[in-house]
Amino acid sequence: MSEISCASIETADERSAEEVAEAKEALLASDRGEFVDAVRSGKLISSKCAIGLGDVSEDIRDAALSVGRAALSEVSDKEGVGRACVEALSTYLTGQGACEPTSHSEDHTHGGILAFYGHAAQLFEDDEGKVRAMTNMVAALKNVRDAGAFIGARALGNLAMDSKDAAIAMVGDLQTKALTFDDPRERRAAAAGIAGICKGVGITALAHLRIVDGIKRAIADKKDHDARAGALAMYAHMCRTAGRGFEPYAVGLAPEVFALMGDRDADVRESAHLAQASVVKALPLTAMK
Repeated sequence: MSEISCASIETADERSAEEVAEAKEALLASDRGEFVDAVRSGKLISSKCAIGLGDVSEDIRDAALSVGRAALSEVSDKEGVGRACVEALSTYLTGQGACEPTSHSEDHTHGGILAFYGHAAQLFEDDEGKVRAMTNMVAALKNVRDAGAFIGARALGNLAMDSKDAAIAMVGDLQTKALTFDDPRERRAAAAGIAGICKGVGITALAHLRIVDGIKRAIADKKDHDARAGALAMYAHMCRTAGRGFEPYAVGLAPEVFALMGDRDADVRESAHLAQASVVKALPLTAMK
């Protein structure tokens, strides 16, 4: 078995398709117990999985996520080893992971570790601990960019599925932050949090909160650029994370979203470009015709 060869996501991948496939297979075959030991000992960031999370190849990044989740799922000592993993991952998120990513590679790594934390909390925490973990994840989403948030928020959805009432209760406050705060990091975290919760509980469970109506109103608010930017962030993250339930709304709102790519405000234009890329990534081209 060859060594895992990872390329930085900041550079062009000069490996051949065969080399990428070989690196992926090597990662998939790596020792899962070794990963768990690295998590518990605080050496996660130097593990093969963590290195793979920042690879330029999406296939290798996905393999790293798969191996890490599988390794955590195989832990049999839930009270001892399992809880220790949750604590160690939480420590990373509030320590090294609390620093804003300086590269795409680091952003993907932070997002992947956030996903590991959510998975571990779902496996090893009791009901109270799962609610606490959801709060921690929303807070940690401020410390990743959009790509990292797309990864981490999906694991939030799995926790929300297990703690449905508590998750739904969080959405109102997150909506307010997404549509009114002037800090883009706060808006992004709130938008990703809403999308993750929606993935877990389903969009119909949030119907009384009128999320889609809120997005529509904010997109049309010509006087409040923070509202427009926040609505576009919500749209982008719902497209990428919330699941099929949002697809009809994604298609219906697309003309208004695309129109804001020419907005007079730079933050709104940037958010509109993200929204456009997100809907194109999430939906088949036939859905947009």
